[in-house]
Amino acid sequence: MARILKTGDRIRYKMWSGETVTAGVLGIELCKEGMKSGRPVKYCDLDKYDNIVLDLDNQHWAYGYQVKEVLT
Repeated sequence: MARILKTGDRIRYKMWSGETVTAGVLGIELCKEGMKSGRPVKYCDLDKYDNIVLDLDNQHWAYGYQVKEVLT
């Protein structure tokens, strides 16, 4: 089953420190490998795309692979 992530969803993601944090998604960008910025989209399938960068409402950003759960 696809894990669809939309702008405005709440997620739980793993920070670089190993701590799991809850935040809201302000923006989603599909990027080329190794890049931090790319093409903005309103939604994406986390299982289909590897190179996703999320702008979050807690003043942080995260890669798509850091997302552990979509809370919506």
